[in-house]
Amino acid sequence: MGLTYDCFRYDQPAEKPVEKEVCDPREPEPVTDQDVVTLLPRKALRYCFYGLIVGLALLNFNKLVAIWVLACHSWPNLL
Repeated sequence: MGLTYDCFRYDQPAEKPVEKEVCDPREPEPVTDQDVVTLLPRKALRYCFYGLIVGLALLNFNKLVAIWVLACHSWPNLL
């Protein structure tokens, strides 16, 4: 398994590397009007969903604590 250099062509110039535009992450991306219009309802739906989850957890807090206590009694090494 010898190493050969047949794949290199010394008679042709090397290809120039392709330069890509580098985006600066600190620069804000341009926002379209459609993005601005849909941003507020998305935030509102997200907050509504989080509120619903927290509300359901608070309503069922006693049941959640009871399940945790039962689990702790069932498995003595849990805590």
